[in-house]
Amino acid sequence: MIKEVDYIDLKAQSIHDFDIISTHIWDIAKMNCSPNDLVSLLEPCVGGGKLISLAPEKWIIEGYEPDYAMYKMANGMMVTQKRNNAKIHNSDFESVCINKNFYTYDLIVSIPYTNKGINPEKEKGIDYLNIKNYGWYVLIRSIDLLTKGGIGIFALPATLLGDVYSYEKEWVAKKCIILSNDRITEKNDYVVLTIKKM
Repeated sequence: MIKEVDYIDLKAQSIHDFDIISTHIWDIAKMNCSPNDLVSLLEPCVGGGKLISLAPEKWIIEGYEPDYAMYKMANGMMVTQKRNNAKIHNSDFESVCINKNFYTYDLIVSIPYTNKGINPEKEKGIDYLNIKNYGWYVLIRSIDLLTKGGIGIFALPATLLGDVYSYEKEWVAKKCIILSNDRITEKNDYVVLTIKKM
């Protein structure tokens, strides 16, 4: 079992204002999904589990993390919190997307990785391989995994909302209603984008 003093989420540490961003994500999530309901929740890029560790206790959690050390941290966090309703997979997010019989979720939250590439060995959809950044890939692929009316909440660097990403923004607009687009950090360097699948 992991002790809190031993716990370090390197992904969370690498994000400026992580606590402000994660608080905003959970405030939005709780406005859209009752903490007392059974909500199926996916986190496509778990890191060390700090973000999902803040989810309401009743919610059913599933997550993906390719880095083994962070996967162990995330699993340890779920064990420490006695979350029997949490399942963290030691694989990348592309792994869930290649399965045609994938599960759908009521809620997807993520501060996705933006510094890695899409794995072409697993992702075979040519349209998905044309996505310019992994953060956008996670957001767009997550739409496929949302139930109809499901909510997605994604924190992206503000630079990913520039004109160069018009292909990605159009894709999202065709499949979702954009509920909010909030710049919340002091530096305005992160945007929390909230979508609802049509």
